[in-house]
Amino acid sequence: MPDDNSNKNQDSRTQIILALIGLFGTVGVALITNWDKFFPPEPSTSVAPSPVVRGLTVSPLPSVSTSPSPLVSLSPSPSVDRTVVQSTWQFIGTASTGESVFVDSSSIKKSADAIDFTYRIGGEVLVARADCGGDRWYVNKNDKWYSPSSQATQDMLSYVCR
Repeated sequence: MPDDNSNKNQDSRTQIILALIGLFGTVGVALITNWDKFFPPEPSTSVAPSPVVRGLTVSPLPSVSTSPSPLVSLSPSPSVDRTVVQSTWQFIGTASTGESVFVDSSSIKKSADAIDFTYRIGGEVLVARADCGGDRWYVNKNDKWYSPSSQATQDMLSYVCR
């Protein structure tokens, strides 16, 4: 015949195990539901690799919603002479493709007949020349003239041509 003492010990162990499962379950649920408070998210960055433009590494840009962000400075890549002036990117707006448009404000160079500048649409960095009187710009890489197809690209030309 089983010993009453062993039944009591077995019942005690079962109760302790059930209590521990309940405790760990409660703590686990509390941790999961408050995860963002214990571990705040890192600043948002793009997944695309950083392109290199004229010896400068373009830092990942913050995701943009509706309002313009302040200037985002870029840091030179380690292989570049540290005397290089850092670029500054000005958020212009969202293109008709849904991509963010930025202009490198330090790249804007005015000549007698045009304005050279560098801009970024989505993850692509392009060197261009604005024809302010013709309301268009030429992209060297594509060997093509473009006209504004969104408020953002119209604002880009206005920003460059001001």
